[in-house]
Amino acid sequence: AENQAAIWCIANVCISHEGVSFIDREGGIDVLIRITETSPVLSLKATAFYALSLVATTRYVSFTQFIQSIIQ
Repeated sequence: AENQAAIWCIANVCISHEGVSFIDREGGIDVLIRITETSPVLSLKATAFYALSLVATTRYVSFTQFIQSIIQ
C-alpha cells in the first residue's frame, strides 16, 4: 500500500509541466517504467502504468516522444 501511495504522489506531481520536468530529472519516470515492466505484483504494475499514462498526457512530452523513450 505504501508503494502505491508513493506512485500516486509521483503521478499527481506529474500533472503539471514543472512537476513532470522535476520528476523526469530525478529519475522518477524511469522508476515507474521499471515497476511497470518488472514488478511481480499486478496491482503495483497497474498503478505505475496508470501513473505513466498521466505523464503522457502532460504538455511536457508528446505521447509519441513518451513511447519512444520507453522503447529505447
